[in-house]
Amino acid sequence: MTQISYLIFRYGGSLYGVKSEFVCEIVNLPAITYIEEVPTCMIGVFNLRGRIVPVIDLAIRFGHTPRRYYITDFVVVIEIRDIMLGIVANDVLQVQDISSADIEGLPQLMSEGKPSPHFLEGGAKVEDEIIMLLDLNNLINHTELPYEISVEELEELQTDHPHFFPEATPDELKLLHKRTQNLLQQMEDTDVSEATAFAIIRLGNEFFAVNLNLVREFTEVKSITPVPCCPSHIAGNINLRGEVLTVVDMKGKMNIPASPSAVITKVMVVENNGLNIGILIDEVSEVISIQSSDITSPPLAVKYMDNEYITGTVELNGRTISLIDFDRIISNGELIVNGNV
Repeated sequence: MTQISYLIFRYGGSLYGVKSEFVCEIVNLPAITYIEEVPTCMIGVFNLRGRIVPVIDLAIRFGHTPRRYYITDFVVVIEIRDIMLGIVANDVLQVQDISSADIEGLPQLMSEGKPSPHFLEGGAKVEDEIIMLLDLNNLINHTELPYEISVEELEELQTDHPHFFPEATPDELKLLHKRTQNLLQQMEDTDVSEATAFAIIRLGNEFFAVNLNLVREFTEVKSITPVPCCPSHIAGNINLRGEVLTVVDMKGKMNIPASPSAVITKVMVVENNGLNIGILIDEVSEVISIQSSDITSPPLAVKYMDNEYITGTVELNGRTISLIDFDRIISNGELIVNGNV
């Protein structure tokens, strides 16, 4: 059985999955510019560091009533065959491996009244919910821009009030445009060959960047089983689809105040030399590409933990984000439980 990695997100009350290998970024909803003579499901385009990205609404794509957008929405940006496409999402939930044996054929999904199979490659049932797995090739083929549009032409089309989000308040409009400007900041200096994908996670009130190559998945769990006689940073064990996984709470070691208990716990699963460890996190806010030229040296003293584990900092949306090297932390045995304890 083949395990396939999917990014799972929620939109309009439904769960969708896209193959993780095609996800290049996840960004907060920016100002999207409406253009004419495009498919109905395409709500507009935006400029992602010099590349024009069309954005689609899955509700419209599947023939449902258009839904209101929110300032808390995201755009999942995928890329296939050098073509980019943005998909609106209400919540980005997790990255999850799904066995090919667990993917149902389309006839079963359609008998339950699910959307048109034309843009679905199947579905998987996970914890009593159906995840609809998108056929990205078909989505791309049916939502390509019918004509080329330049960055200059896009700037001329931009208006103060977005066609796609008429309910936006003045403050929300300001934030949408600020996000758009943030995506343009390094447009001229962007070198894709020097870009690395990072997941931005939140621990308490602090944000950190983790190299996405180290992250196996993000998941949510309802309970963690405590392990007796373990160090305080060991939160316990979870059963992740049959695999017993040790979960670590880094906040104590990083001098970050503990967060209030939650019904649903978010876990980032990191992998190093065949060793899988779960890290408690409060939020995964986005996935972005960071240029090596934008990374600055860490300060001589950091308040979180030993300076050797902070490899640099980067400015993102007015915040200073620390790049944390979980690879080195795991290799040095910082998170390993001594069997004699």
